Parts: sequence; structure tokens; C-alpha cells
Amino acid sequence: ESDNRRDMLASEKMLDYILDAATLDPEVCPARIELSGSYCPMPWDRKHWGESLESFYRLLGGRREFTDVIILPWLKPGGAEKYILTIVNEILRVSPKGRVLFLSGEAANAHEWTYKLPAGSEFMDVFNTFPMLSDLDRDALLMRGLLAVAKKNARVHFKASIFANRLLNSYGAVFSSAFKVIYYRFSEQVISWQGKRLLSPWGIGFLRKNIENIDVVVSDCVSTVKNDLNFLGWISKKSRVIYSPFEAASDIYKIPHIAKKRLLWASRISQEKKPELVALIAMALREKMADVVI
Repeated sequence: ESDNRRDMLASEKMLDYILDAATLDPEVCPARIELSGSYCPMPWDRKHWGESLESFYRLLGGRREFTDVIILPWLKPGGAEKYILTIVNEILRVSPKGRVLFLSGEAANAHEWTYKLPAGSEFMDVFNTFPMLSDLDRDALLMRGLLAVAKKNARVHFKASIFANRLLNSYGAVFSSAFKVIYYRFSEQVISWQGKRLLSPWGIGFLRKNIENIDVVVSDCVSTVKNDLNFLGWISKKSRVIYSPFEAASDIYKIPHIAKKRLLWASRISQEKKPELVALIAMALREKMADVVI
């Protein structure tokens, strides 16, 4: 069994160092060292997350100096993923020498959109690459690994998720001291209580706790930012609204219909997307713009 205290006291060179230190400062007491316990900062355990760091570096093929790191739960088809990919592509258009690392950290059987990644970028499924580690151990490995492979002041983009929030809850101060932290916040979930719709507490609670470690909060919806300002007024200096670009297809064709105009509700049906607004919009259109239908 390893005993660092015993090994140190058995070394004549280390004994000389102890005597020199005690001569310089009386609080370095050799007798206390003799009576001290022994521990190793990294346990002698092959299952410790530190033992997986070599695999993390090897899987990146020795690549270093990443300018942008994207933290996602997974890379599946979705509006938020498309939005972040659009921003990353624009960053690379402006800075073509940028190096991008995508990291996913939640359970997923597949990442259908890896083919949409910018040319030359790297992707790692941290969850499935290190399944033997706990969530907290994977987070520790990832934090230590990023300090080695990402440039100082690199941009780290967090998509709001269990994975991203857990990382910032644990290592927000480390991220903010080494990197520029960009947090992407989309539509807030809602809950029903006593027949009333209330905003979920999780998003506001997370920002209230972590905003000091976040440089920029990006949203695609001005209503989301306004809601945040109502509860966290001091977040205004860090909030940015960037609307999703829209490119109309060149082959739009006309479909015969009675109404002269149509309003497209492009959204999945879920409580988060507020589908009850459709009926209210339809009523308002009937009164003010009768030639428009949804």
C-alpha cells in the first residue's frame, strides 16, 4: 500500500528539503510531518475518471486549440440544434481558421445530425464514450479535458439542458475564469396550477444562481428575454436576441384555396409551445383580417 509520508521521510533529499523549509519558516514543523497521515490526490483506482483522460485526448486525435466548444445533450433534428449550428457556421464564415469541438452528454441511441457539422469540426459523445463513469465523474473528466484542449478565452456554447446546467452548476467559476461562456435559452416550459399557466421555475432559478459565470445569454425570442428581465432585471446587459434566419424555398408553389392569405403555425403541439394561442389568433384574425386563415 502506498504511503507518501513514509516514502518522503525515507528520502535523504526530501529530508534536506524539509530542513531547509523549516529553517526558512518555523511553521514548517518536521515533527508534525512525521505524525501526519498520508493520502494520494488521485486514488489508486483504475475506475477513477482521471484514468480515462488519456482516452479523451486520444479520441480527439491530438487536436488542441479549439476556439469554440459546443455543449449539447445530443445532436438530433430540432429547432434549437439547427439554430446553434447556424450560429457556429456564421462564426466560421467570419473566422474560417476557427476550430470547433461538439460534445454531447446525455443518453442517445444515435446523433442523426452529425452530417450537418461544419467541415473539420470534431464530435464526441461523452455519455456513450465513457459509460462506466457516473455523471459527476464524466463532468469532472470533461472539465479537466477542456482546460487542456481549448484555447484560453475560447467560446463555450451551452444549450440549456440537464447536461449543460449540471456542468455550470458544478464548474461555472472554472468555465468563466478560463473561457467565454455563452448560454442559449429557448422557450420556457410552463406548468398548470389551479387552472392558471405559470412559468416553470427551473430556467429562472438556474440563471439566478449562475448568471455571474455567464458572459452572454442568447435567445431566439424577444418574449423569453422580456420574461427574464421581469424577474432578473440585471440580466439585461448580458441578454441578446438573435432571430433565426428564414430562407424561402425557390420552388414555392400555389395551392388553390378560398382565402387570399394563410398564416402558418409552424410548431409541434406541446404545452411549451402554447397551442392555446392558436384559437385566440384565429378569433383576432376573424375580427380584423377576415381574409387570413391559419
